[in-house]
Amino acid sequence: MNLLQLSNVIVDKDASIAFLQQKGVLHANRNCANCAAPMTLDTQRDRWRCHLRGCRSEVGLRKGTWLEYSHLPFRKVVLFIYCWSREMTSIEFCSHELDVNSRTVVDWNNFLREICAADLLANPPKIGGPGLTVEIDESLFARRKSHVGRVLPQLWVFGGICRETRECFMYAVDDRTAATLLPVIVACIHQGTTIMSDMWAAYGGIAALGYAHQQVNHSVEFVNQVYPYFSMGRDATR
Repeated sequence: MNLLQLSNVIVDKDASIAFLQQKGVLHANRNCANCAAPMTLDTQRDRWRCHLRGCRSEVGLRKGTWLEYSHLPFRKVVLFIYCWSREMTSIEFCSHELDVNSRTVVDWNNFLREICAADLLANPPKIGGPGLTVEIDESLFARRKSHVGRVLPQLWVFGGICRETRECFMYAVDDRTAATLLPVIVACIHQGTTIMSDMWAAYGGIAALGYAHQQVNHSVEFVNQVYPYFSMGRDATR
């Protein structure tokens, strides 16, 4: 579906709500939390309402969804998500084409990245395969900016990206030991994949798992000349 086709589907607010319900972003049905009766959606007021006499409770349409704290109109939500998926959410573009101010653009770009990251952490896919190359690395999150603010718990995130398909996975891990990382590699990367990593000792057992393994050395060169997207160094071993 391209942007023109999408625009023809979400022609107004009700159509946009129906589209978001179909995609699972908004609830398609809700039962009353007080009496368990089915609720009716009032799209004019953006609220679900229980019609049982003596109850009459209501709940916001966005309540309990990841749009709960957003005030962006539903049609703009759909259009922004589409543009974000096509990497077309610069401040200039969104201001001109979607009539969205710069602060909202920045917030929504960050928001959608967080949604995708959370989904990848919760449901890491299996990537790679014969003839494909997956680059892996690990990063420490939750460091304080400029050493200011409350101390946050440290979180190691281990991930990989397939050079050819751009598919990726992310996995929250307790540490960077071989006992922790190697099982994740087996769970998230198909056999027959060529795996590229840095020289971290925990990766030493990758070849024994049945993968072709290439390593790069940070200390030799930061940007790889043969594999420029894998910017951790030069190919050191074959």
